[in-house]
Amino acid sequence: MNLLRKLDENFEPALIIASVSLIVVLIFTNVILRLFDTTLPWAGELSRYLFVWMVYLGISYGIKKKRHLKVSVLFDILPRKASLVAQIFSDLLFLAYSFVVLYYGYVITAKAISRNQIAPAMEVSVGLLYAALVIGSLLSIIRLLMSINEHCGNWNTSEEAQ
Repeated sequence: MNLLRKLDENFEPALIIASVSLIVVLIFTNVILRLFDTTLPWAGELSRYLFVWMVYLGISYGIKKKRHLKVSVLFDILPRKASLVAQIFSDLLFLAYSFVVLYYGYVITAKAISRNQIAPAMEVSVGLLYAALVIGSLLSIIRLLMSINEHCGNWNTSEEAQ
């Protein structure tokens, strides 16, 4: 259980930090190598792959930390219970969107793998890039379900506060 708690807290941030760090190192290395008329041909492509993965992991992390942009004025002016209903509704809309992204991400990933599409510089499957959609949306779905569960748990607390 302790391992699950550590994964819950640190999974996305660790991967995001590792991705940003590696992107910086790769781009910096390529800039320095240009001084010697050479580059790492795969560095730009790997940086783009890492950036895409970082974005989709960041979406999930944003859900967990409740950092996504939203118009919170509505949540602030509503009574506590109505605010909870609005937050749950908002999460349900985001959840539906995440399922759509999951479905189409899976379709695109499967097509890339079945067509044996290969990235030119790294010579790996393009499906690895598109898999970020699948993994990111799965993580988002998990985080949204956790958020909805938290809002439902706060329902009884809101009754006591009124």
